[in-house]
Amino acid sequence: MKTLITAVAFSVSSFVSFGRTVEPTPLTSIPLADKVELLFTAEADTDYLSAVQAALAARDIELRYTRVKYDAAGLLQRIAFELVRPDGKALATSADVSEKAGAYVYLAFGDN
Repeated sequence: MKTLITAVAFSVSSFVSFGRTVEPTPLTSIPLADKVELLFTAEADTDYLSAVQAALAARDIELRYTRVKYDAAGLLQRIAFELVRPDGKALATSADVSEKAGAYVYLAFGDN
C-alpha cells in the first residue's frame, strides 16, 4: 500500500524549485502517482481548488483552505491552506500569488 512519506509546502517565486521549472502533476494522475507536485497560480479558480481537494481526498489527504483571496479580475491573490495527512498530522502554509509567485506543494508516497 502506498502511504504518504514526505510532504512540503511553501511559496515559490519565479516558479523555479530545486533548480528546475515546476511541472504540476495532472489532477487525474494524483490517485496513483508516486509523487505529486501542485502549484497554485493566479489562474487557480474555485473549480480548480475544488478539483485539487477531490484529487487529494482520493489519497486520504484532506486539503483545508483557510484563506483564499481573489482580485476584482478573478485572479488568485493569496492562499492559505492545511494539508492533513492520514495519520492526522497537518502541514500549513500561505502565499501571496502573482504572475511570478505562488504556492507549491510536494507529496511523495512510498510502500508501507
